Amino acid sequence: MPPEPSRPKRPRRGAGPAPRRRRPRPKAPVPEVPVEAPAPPPEPAARPESVAVAPAAPPAPARRTTYELLWDAGLLNVLALAGRDVAALFRWPPTYAIGAALVVPVAVLGYLRPVLGGQQVSMAGVLDRVALGSAFVVPLVTMRLLAEERHTGALEQLLASPVRYWEVAVAKWLAGLVGFLAGIAFTLVHVALLAVSQPGFDAGAVAGGYVGMVLVGAAWVAVGLLAASLAPGRVAAAGAGIAALLALQYLLGAAAGMLSPPLSDLLDAASAGNRAAALAGGQVALRDVVYFLALTAAALFLAARALASRRWR
Repeated sequence: MPPEPSRPKRPRRGAGPAPRRRRPRPKAPVPEVPVEAPAPPPEPAARPESVAVAPAAPPAPARRTTYELLWDAGLLNVLALAGRDVAALFRWPPTYAIGAALVVPVAVLGYLRPVLGGQQVSMAGVLDRVALGSAFVVPLVTMRLLAEERHTGALEQLLASPVRYWEVAVAKWLAGLVGFLAGIAFTLVHVALLAVSQPGFDAGAVAGGYVGMVLVGAAWVAVGLLAASLAPGRVAAAGAGIAALLALQYLLGAAAGMLSPPLSDLLDAASAGNRAAALAGGQVALRDVVYFLALTAAALFLAARALASRRWR
């Protein structure tokens, strides 16, 4: 028997019609957008081959003038101070008395006495007396250059100025050497007299003797400055300088003759008497030149150190 068809259900009383379900609208198809493939990264640019470049040369230093070189070396200060000291030395009245104390004995003992005694006169004897007399008069000059200025307070003012100690020492040494050369310049009169009176006059030996006297005077002035820089007063400076120069010229040689080696050899090497006599005779030996140059340099170095130590007293 065939099944009976189903009856539709009646809606309830009071109920509205059943809501109709909306069918979803079909979505419009989204057009496919072609996706481009990402661009490949750019290839790095090829680096240029490195070329070796020579480093730039440093700029050439500016060419310095002679004045700048002399200023940096301190020579201009030395010359200025030396000129001041020379002017002060020749304005000092006792300078001329000191010069006479050297001129008169040398002229009498070195020239007039041999002439009056009928002996042959030589410049070696004259210059030997010059070396002896300088041992007494040079310390008086160095006393004026250093100890006198220290007594008046001018030295302290000079050391407080922007100058170096070695410049002060070298300047005073130059001033003293100029005074020494001015003092022995009178012996040129004896040279002229001997050149006229002696037919066999040896000019070369005389020139060598004056070279030796310059070396001796340079050493004597340096030793005198060292004594003046260490001594407490003016009289002590002059006395210490005379004692030191007499010891160098005579006492060391005399002591060497009374002692036995090796002490006698040591004192004889330190003595300046025989060396000064050889130089006065025109025998300029290298060992004697080195001796006097070393004595000058050592005395000036110690004098400069003594001046430097005064700043801390």
